[in-house]
Amino acid sequence: MDELLRDFIAETTEHLTVLDRDLVAIEQSPEDRGLIGDAFRTVHSIKGTCGFLGLKRLETLLHAAETLLGKIRDGVLPAGPAIGMLLGACDRAKTIVTALASEGHEPDGADGDIVARLELSARAGTAMPGAEAPRAPEPATGGPAASEPATPPLGAAGSIRVNLDTIDRLMAEVSELVLTRNQLMQMLRDRTDGEAMLALQRLSHVTSDLQESVMQTRMQPIGQAWAKLPRMMRDLGRELGKKIELKLEGSETELDRQVLELIKDPFTHLIRNAADHGIETPAERRRAGKTEAGTVTLAARQEGSAIVITLADDGHGIDARQIRASLRRGDFATEAELRAMSEQQLQQFVFHPGFTTAAQVTSVSGRGVGLDVVRSNVEKLGGTVELASTPGRGTRFTIKIPLTLAIVPALLLDCVGQRFAIPQTAVAELIRAGADHPIEWIHDAPVLRLRGNLLPLVALRDVLGFGTPAGERETLIAVLGYGMQRFGVMIDDVDDAEEIVVKSLSPLLRGIKLFAGSTILGDGSVVLILDPGALAAAVGTVESVEPPRAAPPLRHNAVPRSGGWLLFRAGADTPKALPLAAILRIEEVAPRQIEWIESQPVMLYRGATLPLHSFGILDHAPGKQCVVVVEQSGKTGGFLVDEIIDTVDETPVLDRTLARPGVLGVAMMGGRMTEILDIADGAAAGKGDAKSSRSAA
Repeated sequence: MDELLRDFIAETTEHLTVLDRDLVAIEQSPEDRGLIGDAFRTVHSIKGTCGFLGLKRLETLLHAAETLLGKIRDGVLPAGPAIGMLLGACDRAKTIVTALASEGHEPDGADGDIVARLELSARAGTAMPGAEAPRAPEPATGGPAASEPATPPLGAAGSIRVNLDTIDRLMAEVSELVLTRNQLMQMLRDRTDGEAMLALQRLSHVTSDLQESVMQTRMQPIGQAWAKLPRMMRDLGRELGKKIELKLEGSETELDRQVLELIKDPFTHLIRNAADHGIETPAERRRAGKTEAGTVTLAARQEGSAIVITLADDGHGIDARQIRASLRRGDFATEAELRAMSEQQLQQFVFHPGFTTAAQVTSVSGRGVGLDVVRSNVEKLGGTVELASTPGRGTRFTIKIPLTLAIVPALLLDCVGQRFAIPQTAVAELIRAGADHPIEWIHDAPVLRLRGNLLPLVALRDVLGFGTPAGERETLIAVLGYGMQRFGVMIDDVDDAEEIVVKSLSPLLRGIKLFAGSTILGDGSVVLILDPGALAAAVGTVESVEPPRAAPPLRHNAVPRSGGWLLFRAGADTPKALPLAAILRIEEVAPRQIEWIESQPVMLYRGATLPLHSFGILDHAPGKQCVVVVEQSGKTGGFLVDEIIDTVDETPVLDRTLARPGVLGVAMMGGRMTEILDIADGAAAGKGDAKSSRSAA
């Protein structure tokens, strides 16, 4: 392809993207003469170059669009009604340029329908009805027309166009240079030769500066990935019959071109999800006391070596009841599993492949692939996605991704004599386990008390399958953050902190989900890079329970969040807890008052049969028994107690990974690991007690 034509395609692709954005802005602000003038000059510039290159079809189409824009600029024709036609012309121009890039010449075809409407509207001074043409499909990514320029457009002072492959090769060479620098520093670390160390120091500085400069050439504003979103939101609003305002903040934030390409799809799916599932119709918003137009805000900012992107809407939020109903329809979880899930856990199902809350499949949603694509693409980048939703107020997605995938800061961990790397962005802190931070065990699961919170732990040697090494030693704990989770990884030691060059895994190792890549260290050794997401999956979920103002009616697996707790011991050393709000009274009963119906211990209480949960107490405590009587939805049950410990008024941090029938999980209460009992579960009401040969006297 001729070099001049190649430059025209790249520049025109960029101009048409800008024109698309400007036309949507004009529709929202039809009195903005500056925007109208910019759109007119963009079309005029492309048309002039088409004439020079002999691109007659594209020139004819853009000439008609330019004439109509001229009428709008001169005030002859109002801007609003004509925007649909101009957007249709812009889409047709994109289709022609895409074909031009792949074939080297203009494709066959006619644009008489669009041209005739544009010309007729310009002559009549009003937009023709039905003028907006259906939008053409987006050009496929990766082709010449879709490639973003790595430098400013031609004509900008001191700038040139550089092929992206050239920059990628340059980045690969710099990565090898960084590896060589690290190797030299490793070899000469113990040398005392002043001249050699001075030369090495200069080499290190030059290498760092070169690395930063080359990485800067790959950095592009995130706004380039957002360029098509205003048009998309405008079209979605019309298709769904909703009024939606899209706000973009931090468009100038820069990140690596490779990362930018990979996050375009997640943005598209998040915008479609917010428009279809998040924002309500104008009528629904009026009934909820909101403005008719919903707001979707997309913002980006840099935090250290990562980019944080948030997408928030002020819609109706995520309804846990609707998710439960969809899970039942799709057979994603059993009824018992659904009852055991918190609202936060239910919300995470929106990322599950194939899951959707849409009642029917439409052109926008209903196939259950949107948010699944978001999470999978972000995790491929080594990033995380967090979801927070408040019913009636809206939903917020928070995406955290690295600035670049090529060179990242990492910690080198030691485990049973072998080294592994983990990105520093995932490490919150390092803690030495000992007297100040003892490791405790609940049902064979290690946990750590950290600043009043319960932190689940996982041993890296167990995850890797090394087994427990001979001898005991102090354990270092790396506290990691992944999405909504915080957990600790028990390691032997930290060797060093180093910038590493990320290499893709060998095809033989790609099936092992524990590793995200590999790197070569300065001593020439190959080190595998741990995937924080895989470590999080080995731990489970820890959920914080916030206290509300008043104790609500107890539901199945609901945890009361205020009003105090009764701590007691029953059948085992681990304390147990019940909410005071659910306790009717505490009775002391003689053994003869307890009877058995099949395997169920019961007693007579206020003229009715009271089922009891015995915890096996009746088999070893023949004397008087203490019974805690609780009420749930008008039904009563009892717990046999060995010893009342205390009453506390605390907010539990519930670890649901240790849940089982009758026990919601464990939490730190009264300075001890405590089991939180589920008063609504059938097992907690007495079912499932082991059969006893004893019968009450």
